[in-house]
Amino acid sequence: MHQEAKLYCMGILKGIYQYEEDSGSEFKDWATDVPGESFGYILEEWKKDVIITKKKGNEEFFK
Repeated sequence: MHQEAKLYCMGILKGIYQYEEDSGSEFKDWATDVPGESFGYILEEWKKDVIITKKKGNEEFFK
């Protein structure tokens, strides 16, 4: 299950990053702080889980 959770979180973070960098959507201008805040929250929650479960293999992604 941890591998699936890792891939899920990585996908969410990648999608938020791509939206922030590449989106031309009008919605991007409505709440400019949401992508960054969402990214930070998800990343911090994921890091907590990694620390709690002491899983290896995420170090490269967090650099």
